[in-house]
Amino acid sequence: MLTREMKDSGVAWIGEIPKDWKISKIGALYIERNEKVSDFDYEPLSVTKGGVVPQLENAAKSSNHNNRKLVLKDDFVINSRSDRKMSAGIAYSNGSVSVINTVIYSNIISKEYTKYLLKNYSFAEEFYRWGSGIVADLWSTKWDKMKNILIPVPPLDEQEKVAKKIDTLSNNINNLISETKQSIDELKKYKQSIITEAVTKGLNPNAEMESVEIDEIKAHPKHWTLSKIKYHVQIDPSKQEHFSELPSEATFLPMNKLKNGFIINTEKDKTVNLENKYTYFAEEDIVIAKVRPSFENGNIAIAKNLLNKIGFGTSEIFVLRNKQMKITQQFLFYFLRNDIFIQYGSASMTGVAGLQRISSNFIMNYPIAIPPIEEQLQIVNYLNEKVKQIDELIQKKEKLIEELEQYKKSLIYEYVTGKKEV
Repeated sequence: MLTREMKDSGVAWIGEIPKDWKISKIGALYIERNEKVSDFDYEPLSVTKGGVVPQLENAAKSSNHNNRKLVLKDDFVINSRSDRKMSAGIAYSNGSVSVINTVIYSNIISKEYTKYLLKNYSFAEEFYRWGSGIVADLWSTKWDKMKNILIPVPPLDEQEKVAKKIDTLSNNINNLISETKQSIDELKKYKQSIITEAVTKGLNPNAEMESVEIDEIKAHPKHWTLSKIKYHVQIDPSKQEHFSELPSEATFLPMNKLKNGFIINTEKDKTVNLENKYTYFAEEDIVIAKVRPSFENGNIAIAKNLLNKIGFGTSEIFVLRNKQMKITQQFLFYFLRNDIFIQYGSASMTGVAGLQRISSNFIMNYPIAIPPIEEQLQIVNYLNEKVKQIDELIQKKEKLIEELEQYKKSLIYEYVTGKKEV
């Protein structure tokens, strides 16, 4: 319980602070380090939401190696751009960073307190409120504005106590988050193993198996029919579909709607234009991503609830339409999610790094052992139930992670502003 006397800081983002704490401008406590150096002399660093780390492989790299800012151990570095919100942290080694970052240090404020004070959610919102720019993704807060932001200043010994307290609490919460994420990964692997087992071996563990000299299959229940996908589906029917005009409403499928096997149900998109290169699909078609890593992440869905029963998507998807119904859509959907298919599809990809794709030839010539229709329906019903149970459990754990992250944000804010007493 808070026992000390509080006072109004007069600063909206801070609120009340302990009576013996002060309020000061950042510029009165911190000094900007603005020395230009070369990344040949000082290790290039990246400023991320996880802190200051060795330069990431996917980081944008400038050819001007001398146009970097010097960073010394214990400096605080913050990305000035609004689209990099919460990208900040203490540097634990000397190095160099992009000029879009602001580098500061203090001989007055504890670096351990700094890393929480200047990297909590409420400060981040205040930081970007002081920014300027033409458009949102170019909005930035430079040092000439940042130095005027007001912050709470506890006595030095209390700064260190606050930092240690937050360290302990954050570590405990982070451990819980890490354990929960690991549990989610295990559930996803378990789900994949259930799908793979069911669509390649069936539900009867005592079924007589037949060996085949095909690497992708090796063996299948003897009463199943060996075939290839191309004999049962049409791929990319958009090549056969022609529209003189678009219907008044149509579904547009952005890639972020095609993931984890969720059924498509997107809002209408008024920007769909026949002059653009879209991939057409219809109600009940199977839509599958062709690019790594989307393909490996199981980005596949059966199109349902489409406006006017048709939709358009990115060119980076394949559309599969059942021709003969010897395979039910749901069974084929689950088959295309099995680990063996994904493994071989990933190995077959061609293209430059980051843009590697599976081919239509791979999909169409992939071998499949097909159960009788009645057995397909049994397998689908079984998987629908099992996958639903696992997905619901995953969603609960993901919600727990969100709650823990929010709780951690709240704790950090309350301790660095003195609302919780150490």
